[in-house]
Parts: sequence; C-alpha cells; structure tokens
Amino acid sequence: MAQSSAASLTALAFCALCVLSSSSATRRLLDDDDDDWPQPMNIPQPSDKPSPLARTYDNCMIVSPVLGWQISWNWRPQDGYIDMAMAKYGSVGYVSIGFQDVNHNTIIGRNDMGMADYIVANNNWIRDYYLQEDENEEPRLDAVQNVEDAVVTRADGWTVGEFRRRLDTGDNAGITRDRTITQLSKVLWASTNSGAWPKDHKGNAGSLLIDFSVASSCEVLPQNGTRWCNSADETFCLEWQLSADSASIDITMTARVTGYVSVGITDDPGRMFPADSITCSVRAGGQVVLEDQFMNSYNAPSASEPQNVELLSGSEDAGVTTCTFRRPTAASEGADRAINVAPGGLTEVIWAVHSTDDNHGALHTSRGSGQIDFTAAPTTLQPPMSPGLPIAPPMPPPAPLPPVEAAAQSWCEGSGAFCLR
Repeated sequence: MAQSSAASLTALAFCALCVLSSSSATRRLLDDDDDDWPQPMNIPQPSDKPSPLARTYDNCMIVSPVLGWQISWNWRPQDGYIDMAMAKYGSVGYVSIGFQDVNHNTIIGRNDMGMADYIVANNNWIRDYYLQEDENEEPRLDAVQNVEDAVVTRADGWTVGEFRRRLDTGDNAGITRDRTITQLSKVLWASTNSGAWPKDHKGNAGSLLIDFSVASSCEVLPQNGTRWCNSADETFCLEWQLSADSASIDITMTARVTGYVSVGITDDPGRMFPADSITCSVRAGGQVVLEDQFMNSYNAPSASEPQNVELLSGSEDAGVTTCTFRRPTAASEGADRAINVAPGGLTEVIWAVHSTDDNHGALHTSRGSGQIDFTAAPTTLQPPMSPGLPIAPPMPPPAPLPPVEAAAQSWCEGSGAFCLR
C-alpha cells in the first residue's frame, strides 16, 4: 500500500518492550546528567498536517509519538538501494538517522554511538558522517559522500530529510565508514528542536530494529467496537471482552509474527515507563509462555509478583501468533496499571512484537501505542479477525512454566523513545 505520508502522528506508534536510545550523537556523546534529558513535549500532532514528503513511500513507521518522529522507506534490494525519509514534527533543527551493527551494545547514558554511520539533514543540506569505535566526540564527515537524490523540506512545522543510499556502499578504505544496510537493521535516530548541527541532541534520540521487508504504515484505523489495530496493515490487533461486573477482561493479541507479542498499560502516552506489560510467545512444541511484567526505567522489564494474568489460549499458525489472556481491570499490586472501565474512558496502551524471536528479552522489531476505550460495545459492522489472523480456540491453562531468562540485552531510548536489550 503506497502512501505519501498519510502518516498521522496521532497514531501514537510506540513500544511496550523497547530498546534503547543513544546518548548524544553529536558534539558530546556521553552525558550522564539526567537533567539534560528532555521531558515529554506533548507536541501537537494535527492529522491534517502529515509530513510534507517530496516522494511516495511504501512504508512508514512512527518511531516516537512524544517527540514527533517518523521514518519512511522503500526497500529495493533488487536494485541494491533504499529510499528513506526522516521526519520530525516541531523542529527547526537537524534530523539524523544512522546504521549500527545489530549486535552492537547500546545502553542509554553510555558512550554507545560508535561504530555507526550517520546521515544528517540540516538546513539545506544532507551529509554522510561516521564514528569509529565508541568515540566520545563529534561524528566525522565522510570523505566519500554516499547519499543520493537528497532533499530537505521545512513546512507545516516539519523538518524532513529524504535521500537514497546503496545498501552496500563499499566505503571501507581500510576502516568501515558505512554499515551495510540489511533486511533487519539497527537504526539510530536523533534530532534537535532548534539547534543546528552539530548541537547535542540531549536525549532526543533512540534506536530500534527495523525489518525493512515488512510492510509498515503510519495510517491508523479508528477503534471498531471491541477491536483495535495498530494501522491499516493490521500487523498487530487487540480484541477484548469485559466481564459482566467489569472486574476482569479477556484480551486477545494477534500479530503477523512468529516471535513474541506484548501489550501494556502506560501512565504517559507512548512512554515505556511507568508501565506494565504482558508478553506472550509460542515456543517449540506449542508451549505457550505468558509473562506479567512492569517497567519503571529504560531497563529491561521486570517480572511482576504475583503474576496477575491467566493464560486462556495461544497458537502460532501460518506466520501469525495469537494469545488470549485474562487480567483484572484494577491494579492488583503496585506494578500493575489499571484499565479504565468508566464508560467512554480511554486507556493508554503500548505494544511490541518481534518478527521471529520468542525470547522476551529480544529487541522488538515493531512497536506502537494508542488510546483504547475498553468499555465500547461490539458493533454490528465489526468484522471478524482478518483471514490469517484466527483467534486460537480455548484450551486448558498449561502447567506452570519456568520464568523466561532475564534479558541479556538492554533496551532504551531517549526521552519518549524506547529500549530493550
């Protein structure tokens, strides 16, 4: 589904299980003064002002609704290229994205921006930079500029940088300056609201894994009765049923992935914490693993005690993972977040999935957020789950499962961004 920035930031795409941000991507990359990290800005996100893209893109992802950040792309492996657009709402500063080895350690508040290349859009130019090792300094201008068809646009409150780059530029010259962009790539992003390059982004930054071959859309469908999907692509959907006394709720997560699926309730729109999350995966032999977790920092989620969720069913079929669970609507203990059951009340939801990995500590490959009215009644026009997205039939609760290994990977993100490791 081609789209020319039908991306409405009201979509609030964000993550429940998220990975991480970098420290400063510019003049000073290491800054442990937490006071420098920006607070949520609640940037206006008018649906009538989509990002002013000069080109048409097949895919769009909102990487931070709080900071007003989105990335669009056309994946062209047959030609050896990728077309990309980086867009920031509420900015007259620079925008930048970079590529880093997928397995590179990235920990918020540490010197973690090295071993990466960066493409920066500032004023009327786009340039190619790089950092070697874990350098605590300003990225270096690459002597070989490997960005093509560059366009910078400032309009309707947006700063947008668009470019084309070869997946493998061959720019090594003794040291690796450019990373090869692969189907699953680690993408770093950073920006300022007003300062020109190379001003320190002060935490307006983050990183995430993107599977460029998977369709992604910033266009969000409205809630349809007791069904909500992340976008018109319906790559992640929720369906639910409140108990008669509204004391508990059965929720079904369905995603076009074979890895884990996760949903959480957050105190702040689109923010990773404070929040709870419920993560589910279907392991070898059909074993279903369900975890009740919480986040109170940009570290990996912690297990909630007690586990206030009940597994009702789970399945993985034809590339689709489905998991149904029951939880109280009230906050049963300090780490839980309550679901708003006041008629017409909205609940802030965050979600995350991994395309292939069942490890609940793996960095998500997609995530998002939204506002849901869990008290809404089913509509007569509400369709069943799309073909290929079946709800698993109920099955007896499984025997108690051993806890999932603590994540070896850390996750983070700058203010309003996310991390997981």
